[in-house]
Amino acid sequence: MAEAATSPVIEEIVDSILSVQGERTLELVQKALDQGVDPMTVVNDGLTFGLRQLGERYERGEAYIPHLMIAGDAVGRAMKILEVHLPKEAPGRERPTVLIGTVKDDIHDLGKNLVATMLSVSGFRVVDLGKNVSAEAFVEKVKEVKPRLLCLSALMTTTMLNQRAVVEALKEAQEREGLKIMVGGAPVSAEWAEQIEADAYAEDAMEAVRKAKELLGV
Repeated sequence: MAEAATSPVIEEIVDSILSVQGERTLELVQKALDQGVDPMTVVNDGLTFGLRQLGERYERGEAYIPHLMIAGDAVGRAMKILEVHLPKEAPGRERPTVLIGTVKDDIHDLGKNLVATMLSVSGFRVVDLGKNVSAEAFVEKVKEVKPRLLCLSALMTTTMLNQRAVVEALKEAQEREGLKIMVGGAPVSAEWAEQIEADAYAEDAMEAVRKAKELLGV
């Protein structure tokens, strides 16, 4: 079984993720809490390890996007259960903040949700604005939470233009300097990212995590 697993219930959590049994994952997380398993162990050795293993299977062609999305949704819901049990971060040791959202006029958010979940379990503090987010709303949230990285998702050729609008709005508001921007979505490319002066393009959730770590040096 996976090396990271430290108890039978943790092994079961990993197995439930790898076999894409979302509801089973939630049941097992609650079971682990009921058994007194350290919540951080559940996050690190169960959810994070399982999702990364599934991501590696995807990269080898042994799993597919729907598997990642179902498992990612389950892990995201499991994190909500665990949130109240996790220790507060010590001053000076806060996780890097990432702001993420799907741009205006685009109501697709499955891919964005998966990226948000993967970033969260990989050690980032994620603030998710949801879908159909205007450039003005992105700017206001950047001012409020001061993220180190902004992730912009667009799933249509018509809405990817709004990624450029967000970048331009940030420049006008003088909030662009020092902020890293990563773009993604089906019609998006590295060339598009360069054209709109974003800092990076990620093809999928696994690459988004790698690029985020590279951009922020963590």
